Amino acid sequence: MHALLMAQEPDEAGVLTVVLQRAGLAVSRAGSLERVLQTGPEHPVDLVMLVSSRHPPPAQIRRFRAQTQVPLVLIVGLIEEEIHAELLEAGADMVVVRPYSARLLIAQVRALLRRAAGVPFFHHRQGR
Repeated sequence: MHALLMAQEPDEAGVLTVVLQRAGLAVSRAGSLERVLQTGPEHPVDLVMLVSSRHPPPAQIRRFRAQTQVPLVLIVGLIEEEIHAELLEAGADMVVVRPYSARLLIAQVRALLRRAAGVPFFHHRQGR
């Protein structure tokens, strides 16, 4: 199983790489969700984790969800409940607010992967 991690801060990226590995995933890094949406993944993945100092725009999450059903985990700073709900309604499977527990995050990722087993990253679109 494979995860795609987008995190700008090197220390947090290192911690999250270990978290994802402990959850049973090999990890690749990507620059941004927007770039992944534009180019598609080079290799199929089973989970995408986006780490952001600010919350990503719900429209970006909806575009991602329109292209794939792969689990999407967002890690964000402190946000209001309304924005948290909006990100989930836009298509995020899980929104984790810092600070987070690595142990609980491993368990949550494993649970999410059990539910999503077999979901392909990008659906084939007609005309492409």
